Amino acid sequence: ELLAPINLFKEAFIKIYGIPYTPSIVQPGHPAPDRPCYYPLHNTESPTPKRGHTTALEELDEVRRTLDSFELFLAKTSAHVKKSILANQEVTYFHHHPDPHGHILQNSELPKYDPILDAELEETCLPFCDASPFFRAGCVAIQLKPGAPDETREGILA
Repeated sequence: ELLAPINLFKEAFIKIYGIPYTPSIVQPGHPAPDRPCYYPLHNTESPTPKRGHTTALEELDEVRRTLDSFELFLAKTSAHVKKSILANQEVTYFHHHPDPHGHILQNSELPKYDPILDAELEETCLPFCDASPFFRAGCVAIQLKPGAPDETREGILA
């Protein structure tokens, strides 16, 4: 409610416009143990050089492999890295279509990973719109692990 009259918007979407889903209004923020932040792929440049036509699911998998490789590289570099932001965060990947390799979860599973979204669904008694434009092309959910040190939070804010 600090950024905008969010509850009023949600009420209008449900009562006036009659949308059949829980309104998903994404606000800027920082990840926390009880609140992930999302990086959507719907309006971003490809993280990899184009190799012909690639699907959004392939692009998201490339982001996953790149971040995994980077994390492995940093882990071998120094003991300090174990205290880094990467060591204190959980990264989960979501996409509208099923991943045949099982590395990327379907958007329909997002509420299991986001307590705030789950609470919204419970409050409205409406389903989650896993095909919304924000989530459909895929997203990366970043959440701090419980007990992450304060310098991790400061590093994210920097």
